[in-house]
Amino acid sequence: MNIGVSWALDSHESLREERAKKKRDIRRDYRAAGFDERQDKGDHTIFTHLLLPGNYAVDGVEGKDAKRYDEKPLPKPHVFSLA
Repeated sequence: MNIGVSWALDSHESLREERAKKKRDIRRDYRAAGFDERQDKGDHTIFTHLLLPGNYAVDGVEGKDAKRYDEKPLPKPHVFSLA
């Protein structure tokens, strides 16, 4: 019986390690990557980058947990060298 209990405790520990990022962390990551931000309607923040097409929206209050679709990797701008 102890094997089942230890397995349950181990899986609980791994869930604790995989905490969702907060919305504020995602916004911080965009700012650190050089994105410009502007406030949109409600609690939406729109991020743009000079070297990337399109807009990237983050919604929600700063302290809320991010959804899985919010945690997608940041787009990377393509840097061209004229060597």
